[in-house]
Amino acid sequence: MQSDEPLEGWFFWSSTAVEARARLEFCMENRFPLAVLTGPAGVGKSALVAEFARRASRDGHDVFVLDATTDPAGLSKPLATVMRSPGTLEEELEARRLSRRPVMVVLDHVDPSGGEWVRLAERISRRHHATLVLVGRDDLRESIWLRGRPALRVELDPLTESGVRRFVEEFTSTDFENPFFDDEALRVIDEVTGGVPRDLCLLLQVCEATFGGGARRTVDARSVLDLAAELGLERPVFEVPSTLDAI
Repeated sequence: MQSDEPLEGWFFWSSTAVEARARLEFCMENRFPLAVLTGPAGVGKSALVAEFARRASRDGHDVFVLDATTDPAGLSKPLATVMRSPGTLEEELEARRLSRRPVMVVLDHVDPSGGEWVRLAERISRRHHATLVLVGRDDLRESIWLRGRPALRVELDPLTESGVRRFVEEFTSTDFENPFFDDEALRVIDEVTGGVPRDLCLLLQVCEATFGGGARRTVDARSVLDLAAELGLERPVFEVPSTLDAI
């Protein structure tokens, strides 16, 4: 079975992802001190900040992305494990401060109840004057640390039905062999995944592994439902048309 991760180097720019990117760019360019990126699990928050960091690097900007759950040492931890830098985050931020270059620090997978990330965020905010972006699920907005702090809200939502159709079209045109989904199958894909990109990637890759190869084949709604059930994805509330039951 193939990985449930998106194809390497591929990111789907939904309308909400484009808006989120624009808000992050605004923070970067205007040195806004704090932004909070939230959204449901699997919606693509980590993928978005990784893609944003890659693009910013190409444009000569500095975006440091740390995982709040695995990088508790924060400022004192060598960056070699998370990016190509011989120094620590503390040293890198100080160098950027002296050169007056805009810099952004992203803390991903932030626990809204607190933890080591609070100390790190406090120090970055007070000493280094970098744009700080906290990334987590929707309840992160209720974090005690954020109370009274001006923060730009950045939200990433599941895809709409039309977004799911465009996602399928772009994903399958990237590196996909043969399967073609009819309209009813696309409706089922939208229902069982809820428009969550992580689940979309998983379901589409399993469809390719199951039906790919050989002559081009149309994948119908019943086949999608069966595979979704095997993967533990929630089944839609509607009934598959009786004309498909006999297939």
